[in-house]
Amino acid sequence: MDKSKQYKAQRRGFEKEIRKLMKKKVKEEKHKSEEASTIQKSEEVSEGVGTTAESQKLDFSYWEILMTTHLKAHNVWSFVDPGLQQGANEVARRKDQLALSQIHPGIDYSIFGKIANAKEAWDILKLSHKGVEKAQKSKLQ
Repeated sequence: MDKSKQYKAQRRGFEKEIRKLMKKKVKEEKHKSEEASTIQKSEEVSEGVGTTAESQKLDFSYWEILMTTHLKAHNVWSFVDPGLQQGANEVARRKDQLALSQIHPGIDYSIFGKIANAKEAWDILKLSHKGVEKAQKSKLQ
């Protein structure tokens, strides 16, 4: 094969590789964009959900159902149950923080600093409020 044909074949190979890489990059960017859009929508929709005033007015069982449904609707419940996995990637950590930001308003100030992720927040809320509910029910009986 002469040098010009060899050069053209090599160039076609490079162009093919470049097209593959560009398609891959476009696909990755599209995925990142969709992910960011989902997170943005979740943040916009969920502003004000689970505020401390709300959770104090409602009994915890009712609030728990509302919050569980809300977190599932925004695809972040998996960070509460079973929790954020060790070595999670940036998107997973971002979603955990999104779930945690929804739960935070229901957390008492005294334990706020002890919570590192959505699972811990949920477990602490559940323990503290279930105990209060049991005590209130026993007083009523």
